[in-house]
Amino acid sequence: MIFTQHNDNFRTGTNLLEKNLTTANVNPDQFGKLFERFVDGSVYAQPLVVPNVLIRTPRDERGRRHNVLFVATMHNSVFAFDPDQLAVSGALWHRQLASSVQLPDDDIGPHGFWSWDKYKDMEWEVGIVGTPVIDTDRGALYVVTTSRQSPQSVIVHQIWKLDLSTGNTLASEVIAASMGERVFVSHKQLQRAALLLVGDQVYVAFASYADEKPYNGWLLSYDADTLKRNHVFCVTPQGGEGEIWQAGQGPAADADGNIYFLTGNGDFKAENGNFGGCALKLSADLGLLDFFAPHNVLTLNGDDCDVGSGGLLLIPGTSLMTGGGKESVLYLMDRNNLGGHNGSSDNIVQRFRVSRDDGRKHHIHGSPVFWNGPDGPRIYLWPENDFLKAYSFNGAEFNPSPISHCTITQPENVAGGSPGMPGGFLTISANGSATDSGIVWANHPWNDDLNNRIGAGVLRAFDAHDLGNELWNSHRSASRDDFGNFAKCCPPVVANGQVYQATMAPGWSWHGAASTIRATST
Repeated sequence: MIFTQHNDNFRTGTNLLEKNLTTANVNPDQFGKLFERFVDGSVYAQPLVVPNVLIRTPRDERGRRHNVLFVATMHNSVFAFDPDQLAVSGALWHRQLASSVQLPDDDIGPHGFWSWDKYKDMEWEVGIVGTPVIDTDRGALYVVTTSRQSPQSVIVHQIWKLDLSTGNTLASEVIAASMGERVFVSHKQLQRAALLLVGDQVYVAFASYADEKPYNGWLLSYDADTLKRNHVFCVTPQGGEGEIWQAGQGPAADADGNIYFLTGNGDFKAENGNFGGCALKLSADLGLLDFFAPHNVLTLNGDDCDVGSGGLLLIPGTSLMTGGGKESVLYLMDRNNLGGHNGSSDNIVQRFRVSRDDGRKHHIHGSPVFWNGPDGPRIYLWPENDFLKAYSFNGAEFNPSPISHCTITQPENVAGGSPGMPGGFLTISANGSATDSGIVWANHPWNDDLNNRIGAGVLRAFDAHDLGNELWNSHRSASRDDFGNFAKCCPPVVANGQVYQATMAPGWSWHGAASTIRATST
């Protein structure tokens, strides 16, 4: 049911088949935590859900069918759980694919003598960071690990194809690439964005560790059967930077197999093929088809205020897509003509600010989510230091004034309840467009800026019609429902009447510390 990050290749973030959870029964009396499952590391990747999987074991070679929750961890492990067997705490299967890279590591990120000079964006270890993708036709899960490999003990990324039934390896390949003057250097590249599956190809995007140069943005494609590398695209082949990060959001794809994504700050010179700070459209074989760069792209890139902190949402039923980044500006673009670059104006359908200019940072991380409910199409987004907001869409453009917003200011008496980064990561559940079925689920920091530290999170549920109506949150009955630490950039997952929220390992834990995946339900 949930085979990829944000639910589909348009990255809508919406499950329209949720018939059990409604605005009437998601409340503190009828909704709360059911169980937790411990795993062996922090969870940055969004969990995935597949129904009716035939699970085989050495003791049961014929196998039995289960609904399966797949969880990937920073310990380079993949777990398969049955969320319907509440009395069984163990995994259906578990694979640790490689040894993770322990942090701090002098090859990863800044590594000065003083503690404040070291890499702080991640804790304890680096393993599986980007969300895997599942192909039910092939019965396979695709995932990328980070590890050290002998005999030179160099850091490598490796793509794996695992059997859904057993977790066994069907294929694997060490990642390598070059384009123009640039060569892929694994210890400089962070595999953060979710994987993308389109037809017979798996796409893998790369960013950096805390902008530690030299690095480039890369998008690579692999054959879904053999994992042979097919195509390579470098964002800045004659320059530097231009990462594909998107706060974990995966590249998007349309029905024709074209690929869309936003890039981080870096060299921008379209005539040289350098596209830092842009929206890009590539063909299935990773040929450049079109691009958009804001009129002030050079200023944004120079000020580390690029568009690449967010990802793109392709709006269903249209040729339009939207996304934004650190400037807190939302761009609406026509996929048939992205607009290129004009130094004095943006040749796109629409642009507008989603947060007031009050001297605070209001970065957009992840991407908006979309629901065409009884009141018509809307997008929802939650920038940092601001409220969760909904914008109405008339099929051609947005109303730039929010049609609804939350009113959360507690516990820290600031907009959104928690100051600082990174804002909220969203999922919508609904029974089609049925009235009173739409719920916006948000994973958000509870009371602190969690850019460079581990801290408490909160799972919230809002009426998608009226965001001022918070239906439930995990701190109202904290002794029962609190899930622990905020899972950085990881949206909730809703399937079959249950909501799954990943967590980070406790702040006092050491390498490979146990983390949890928690479920709530009526």
